[in-house]
Amino acid sequence: MAILMAFILAGEPDLPTTLAQEAGAVRKSREEVFGIQAFYVHTDFDEGLKVEDGNGVGVDLLFRWQWNEKTKFGFTIGGAFIDTENDTGELPVDEEVDVRQFRAGVGAEFPFSVAEVGLSVLTGAYRFRRDGENDTSPFLEFGASLGFRPHPMIKIGGFLSATHTQSSFNRDHTHLFHNYNAGLMAELTF
Repeated sequence: MAILMAFILAGEPDLPTTLAQEAGAVRKSREEVFGIQAFYVHTDFDEGLKVEDGNGVGVDLLFRWQWNEKTKFGFTIGGAFIDTENDTGELPVDEEVDVRQFRAGVGAEFPFSVAEVGLSVLTGAYRFRRDGENDTSPFLEFGASLGFRPHPMIKIGGFLSATHTQSSFNRDHTHLFHNYNAGLMAELTF
């Protein structure tokens, strides 16, 4: 009995319990992944916006958690920059229009044998600007991507998305618009 009391009072570390072991296993199977994604995008703007379809570029910062060395869930923040022209038909010369998309969202990536499928939901603000007119509008975007990893830290692929926004740009009142995007992307993770 004296030996047992000496062992307890000596401050020996507690033996791990089953619950603690399971929590440690979960911590070891989850890993944080940071990344940066650059992309080229072609946007098919809704005819009601009276803006020509345009090409642009963008960049997103990624923060994801990787579970079981496969599925990734996380957050995205970034922006897209598209230069296009008005398509009102009323002016002899189309004016230049700058379109900016400031965005944040959530997403998931699911790897398969050679490809990685991604799903995302983004929200933020569209900024439409031309000489004499400026409109900033909220948007909601649903996207899907398909990518390949030639190296564990590099992903190359493409994406499709649908963006829903309301705007009064080139109009007298606010209206709901649906824009469609397609593009190519390259991602570097750390």
